[in-house]
Amino acid sequence: KIMSPIRDRDDDDKLDAGEKLLMVDSGAARTVFKVGEFLAPVQDGETVGLRTITGQTIKNYGSQKPSIVMSGGTTATMEGIVADMNKSVYAVSDGCDHGLTTVFGPNGSFVTSALIPKPSGAESLQRIGKQFYLKVKEIEVPGQHVMAAVSDDVTMPVVKAVSYTHLR
Repeated sequence: KIMSPIRDRDDDDKLDAGEKLLMVDSGAARTVFKVGEFLAPVQDGETVGLRTITGQTIKNYGSQKPSIVMSGGTTATMEGIVADMNKSVYAVSDGCDHGLTTVFGPNGSFVTSALIPKPSGAESLQRIGKQFYLKVKEIEVPGQHVMAAVSDDVTMPVVKAVSYTHLR
């Protein structure tokens, strides 16, 4: 199977002993660990109320500060809320609040403490509270750039009558 250029790997179930995957979410308001994800003690105390995107309440059990090492060797103490979740979630806004930059791109995605200058022609995201938004306005005639989700089975026309097909 040929991989899509925007996917790093499909083998998320092939982790070394002790490794865990935290879903990185730019829309998450808080970093949240599923129950039992880490061994660090869970601290009772006042935590923020958590809700799903549909407004349902998520039960939480307190906060936790596990010491972690990332695959590149960076060590950190990560703070999160322990809650009834299917996956643990790293909130990009929490990283920003602690001096980290998170980059998502077709050439790779990463977290770094390096300050990365905004490239010319880049579109700004607007932060409101703990979430990020892309401000847009619909126009009558589309511009030169196409932004769309691309799946493995989609042929996507590109401006100037050129087409790009993902191959398997």
